[in-house]
Amino acid sequence: MEITSMDIRGNTLLARPNSVLSQANDYIGHAFPKDTLDNILHPLLVLDENAKICSFNQAYSSKCGSTEVSIVTESLYDVHQGQWNIPELHTLLYDVIVQGHHYAIVKVSSKFLGIDLKTIVFYARQIKRHDSTMILLSIEDATAYNEAV
Repeated sequence: MEITSMDIRGNTLLARPNSVLSQANDYIGHAFPKDTLDNILHPLLVLDENAKICSFNQAYSSKCGSTEVSIVTESLYDVHQGQWNIPELHTLLYDVIVQGHHYAIVKVSSKFLGIDLKTIVFYARQIKRHDSTMILLSIEDATAYNEAV
């Protein structure tokens, strides 16, 4: 079955052949309208309780060069050549998803994609609605701030 997303004016945005993705997007649409996500300045991912990407905002797309088709329904740890497959992020999401912490922060300094050393701050927030749990994962590049300090 093919599902077509439309913007507020009725313009076709994307056709998706996945009913699970449709259910996730229906949930996200009710909880976090896409235009609301796009108003957040830092890159933001919406994850399910298995760390699979359900949605992301324009800032994430701009920073990471992602398209919805390329990463939605993929594991966070598998996208972008595994750059997010780092122990600190596993621990952060474990604390939020499994341990039930509503909010957690971790700062990581590493060479992401083998490029210059970067300091990234990850903010994770658990959102429960009905019988689903979603995670908002905000990503802030704090490299310039750390270099200035």
